[in-house]
Amino acid sequence: MNRVELIGRLATDITKLTFDDGKQMSRFTIAVKGKSKDEAEFFSVVAWEKLAELVNKYCKKGDRVGVCGALKTNNYTSSKGEKWHAVEISAHEIEFLNSGNKETPKDKDLIPVDIKDEDLPF
Repeated sequence: MNRVELIGRLATDITKLTFDDGKQMSRFTIAVKGKSKDEAEFFSVVAWEKLAELVNKYCKKGDRVGVCGALKTNNYTSSKGEKWHAVEISAHEIEFLNSGNKETPKDKDLIPVDIKDEDLPF
């Protein structure tokens, strides 16, 4: 089983890419509270297609989100021949957790995440 569920805040601005075939991807980092109140863990997240559109439309750096997805491993070789290994979360669902008077997704746009209070890290 490869499933990850996190709640955190966007630690970076969203990077949006549109590929030659029209597919859309959004990439961002979320910060999740660590073991103590002064610690945080940072996770790279990638969203595709409709989910990428929604994240791009409704989220910005500092916003609180719930992310459900799977870990994906990427291997790279630099121009100097160095091998790099990176792990990111491929998002399947994102819940927008900010409150207030800002524009929010319409019901038809919402992507549900079932997270119970006891599952929250803070």
